[in-house]
Amino acid sequence: MKAKTDFINSQSLAKRLHLPIPYGLPRNLADWLERHVLAGIALEVGAELLPANRSALAWTGTDGELSGQRMVSLLCFSYATGTYSSEVICQRIAIDEVFDYLANHCRPNWPELQRFRRLQRPIVREGLIRLFMAVWQLKACQMDSRRAPFVDRPSPFWCPQLREELRNEFAGEAENRLRRAVQWDSASMDD
Repeated sequence: MKAKTDFINSQSLAKRLHLPIPYGLPRNLADWLERHVLAGIALEVGAELLPANRSALAWTGTDGELSGQRMVSLLCFSYATGTYSSEVICQRIAIDEVFDYLANHCRPNWPELQRFRRLQRPIVREGLIRLFMAVWQLKACQMDSRRAPFVDRPSPFWCPQLREELRNEFAGEAENRLRRAVQWDSASMDD
């Protein structure tokens, strides 16, 4: 079954560079990777973007503390898997072990998620870009190894031109997903 894809102009890029990759990102990146692997990447992204000493971005609730790193990881994972509504993210934390793990077994409420996204939008955006880049690279390497497993050649992913073009495309995709999150939250407030 073919995953639905959002439009990302990687088709022309892939053809031009002769890369064995799918043309676009799926709406749910878990269609490409197992959820726990995607969660691990999201945790790495959060740790890269927010060193542990930036405690000003931490959230403290009655049931524990959720660091800024974990909040970024949770939001990036959520948006990368097609879960945009803050209210639904909170519901998933309560019933889904991956969401619960990313939330460090805390239960932030949906206005807190919205507030964090609004205040830290550039960091969440950068986190999404890095997550997309890492997933795309893994998928490209996976497909390349299936196609020619014994050929020893450098990965075209490290080409600076390709990385820059992908970054620009993924920046647009990150903005689209952040915009969807705002729209979902706005719609839920109207209900």
